[in-house]
Amino acid sequence: MAREYETFKEYLLDKSTLLTIILKTLKLCKFSVQEWNESTGRIQGKTRVSFGSWGENYTVSVIKEDNGVRVFFNSKCAMPTQVIDWGKNKENSEQFYKVLDRLIEEEKENEARKLRHPKVVAKDLKPKQKELKCKHCKAKLDKDDTFCPECGRKV
Repeated sequence: MAREYETFKEYLLDKSTLLTIILKTLKLCKFSVQEWNESTGRIQGKTRVSFGSWGENYTVSVIKEDNGVRVFFNSKCAMPTQVIDWGKNKENSEQFYKVLDRLIEEEKENEARKLRHPKVVAKDLKPKQKELKCKHCKAKLDKDDTFCPECGRKV
C-alpha cells in the first residue's frame, strides 16, 4: 500500500518482438503511452483516473539479459501528495503482466500454427496499411475511431 510498486519478469523472446507485444498490452490495459524509446527499451505513461485513484504514472523497462529479456514494471501514484495507493499500483502491475502473458502465449500459438500450415504465411503477406495518427497529438488511431483516445479531439 505504499505509493510505488515495482516488479519484473523474464521472458525468452527477442527484445523487439517483446516491445511490440508490450505496446499492444498497454493499449489493452488502457494505459496511455507518453514516451517510448525503442533503443533503451523504456516506455512511460499514465493510467486513467478512476473512482478509487487519481491515476498512476508507470514505467516499463525492457532489458536484454544473457538468457532472455527482463521486463520491469513500475507504477507510482500520480499525485505527489498521495501517500497510500490502496493497492492500485499492485493491481496495475498484475493487470499488465496478465495481459502480457496472454498475448505472448497467443504469439507463440500463431508462430506454431504458421510452421504447421505454411499456406497461412502466404496469406499474411499482405501490404501494410498506412498507420493512422491524430493530427493534433500524433497518437495512434484505429480505423473506426471518431475521437482520439489520447487528446479526445474529433479525428
